[in-house]
Amino acid sequence: MAFGQPPAEFNVGLETVRILLADQFPGLADLPIEVADAGWDNAMFRLGPDLAIRLPRRKEALACIQAEINWLTSLAPRVPLAIPAPIHVGAPTPFFPAPWTIVPWLPGNPADTNPPNPTEAETLANFFRALHTPAPPDAPINEFRGVPLQEMQVRRHLSDNPIEPYLTPYQIEMWKLSLENPYKDAPVWLHGDLHPLNALTTNGQFSAILDWGDLTSGDPACDLARFYMFFNDPNAIQSATSDPETIRRAQGWALHFGVTHLLHGEHGQPRHGEIGRQTLENLEQAPLMY
Repeated sequence: MAFGQPPAEFNVGLETVRILLADQFPGLADLPIEVADAGWDNAMFRLGPDLAIRLPRRKEALACIQAEINWLTSLAPRVPLAIPAPIHVGAPTPFFPAPWTIVPWLPGNPADTNPPNPTEAETLANFFRALHTPAPPDAPINEFRGVPLQEMQVRRHLSDNPIEPYLTPYQIEMWKLSLENPYKDAPVWLHGDLHPLNALTTNGQFSAILDWGDLTSGDPACDLARFYMFFNDPNAIQSATSDPETIRRAQGWALHFGVTHLLHGEHGQPRHGEIGRQTLENLEQAPLMY
């Protein structure tokens, strides 16, 4: 498992965006363009006041952006928060050999720097209820999200990044409990990567959910783990479920995510590091689900 932002493999500069727009969407080519952000998989540019452009930065991101292209338009009407469903899809060319998208510019501030109010736990629970519906057989496959937690434990050990050295004795007990009862029900839709950098807030309220490249199907506990990232209240997850087995697995996923973000922080990503630290701190206060 590699940590820290990977280098770009495609040319994703402003000039590339201008050339692609002029070639494929000339009606938008005169709008002002500015750099907005660059994550692990995509670079984003603001296009005029209301649009954004997302270009994959590397080959591994192609499946991610294709998942967004294939599914976000149908998922958008079903969830109660704004998501970046594509308005236009750019075709691969010899100049830029990957699909890319033009999406709405969604206003708000990243939730790591502008946390949601405690009452927004119910908003997040409602979002997950709307999303966590049975997924079709052709839902995207994600080997790091839509899999049993036990498999992630094996992957961490094989990659020489076991989770236990980063946990307190209390959290190790929580981790062991989370591995006892694998998910047995039908897979549901999962966002897969809903950490605070991928959510926007306005005046303390959730306004949009971003970055759906890890969209997949599997155990809802994988998504419900995010309550421990967004809220200091270790019981906030109760807004979404009171099932002890689900909470147990969610705590395990949250421990995995917390340590993963902590390690990204050690490799040049301080905002991720702070998310990891806060997540583990919240879990230290959460009740064990025997």
